[in-house]
Amino acid sequence: MLLTIGLIRRISNSVNLKIMKAEHKEAIVWYDKALDIDSNDAVALHNRSFSLEKL
Repeated sequence: MLLTIGLIRRISNSVNLKIMKAEHKEAIVWYDKALDIDSNDAVALHNRSFSLEKL
């Protein structure tokens, strides 16, 4: 479980750079991958929603 949480955090941190560059479509793809690992990850859910709103 700890490995999974760490992996999701690394994905989220990398995707945050996409958001900063306004690459929201690509960010959503990566947040979906993180949510495939843990569909209840609040950070990934929040950030994915943010990117969807920016489209």
